[in-house]
Amino acid sequence: MSLDFNHISKDLDKEVKKELVYLYNYYDLRFRGYRKWHKKFKKRKLYLHMTSIGFTTADGIVGGVMVNPIVIGTLAGVGVVIQGYIAKTELNKKVERTRIAWSNYRGVYTQIRS
Repeated sequence: MSLDFNHISKDLDKEVKKELVYLYNYYDLRFRGYRKWHKKFKKRKLYLHMTSIGFTTADGIVGGVMVNPIVIGTLAGVGVVIQGYIAKTELNKKVERTRIAWSNYRGVYTQIRS
């Protein structure tokens, strides 16, 4: 990687330049990683919530049409298990933590680049 594009001074010695390159690569890796994790957790959260809502809605519709307690219990149980999984894995907190880490690393990454 070359720092010729936008560094602070033209007369940087090799050690400072090497340190800046190391920091740039380190924060670039963290920035991209947390952004990727944030998107992944956000998609997983949305998918699980929609699946849970779908099962619960299907339970209400099927329960009204077919008065079969086995079907009602199965569909409601799956929806509750999915909601329990979301709560157990603390998916909401993971999404928030990765967003905060991503934005913090983005700030440091931008400062190193300029």
